[in-house]
Amino acid sequence: MYDEGLIWLSGENGSGKTTFLKILCGIIPVRSGTITVNGNDITLSDIQRRRVVYVNQNTYFPHLDVEGHIQWAGKLRASRIPLQEVMDAFGIDYSGRVGRLSLGQKMRVAMATAFFGTPDVILLDEVIPSVSGQDEIFEHLSRLSTRYSIDVILVSQNIPERHSGPIYIMKSGTMEKVR
Repeated sequence: MYDEGLIWLSGENGSGKTTFLKILCGIIPVRSGTITVNGNDITLSDIQRRRVVYVNQNTYFPHLDVEGHIQWAGKLRASRIPLQEVMDAFGIDYSGRVGRLSLGQKMRVAMATAFFGTPDVILLDEVIPSVSGQDEIFEHLSRLSTRYSIDVILVSQNIPERHSGPIYIMKSGTMEKVR
């Protein structure tokens, strides 16, 4: 079973999942209400201070090499995770410019970069379907999430049967907890 640190969000195309994530991380401003992460109101915080990282299929720097890409996050905030641990967790045993990798490899690098920065929350927007060995990735996401106290929200149309944590469904901009 996957740990409680992984939170799943699903719903039909156009239901508001990506908009919700972009509001959480500060790309889209909040019109009303508040956003609280670990008891801290981040509603008016700058994107850099929210400690929320958004990753989608375009979240990578094509000109950087793999190791430099992952370490980039450590330049923003000192990492609590050893570089080799995060590379091993995501099965990164390749090098070269990120722009020349397969989409699945790019997504592994993007997720490793997000974790290396040790934010409070990582938002993975339809990233997992591009990656091979998904069960192994889920187990590593869960382990890193628990070990370093990082919440992970995964947006995906397909929720693994083995997942034991919370599941939310988005319908027309409204989120409902189904488990």
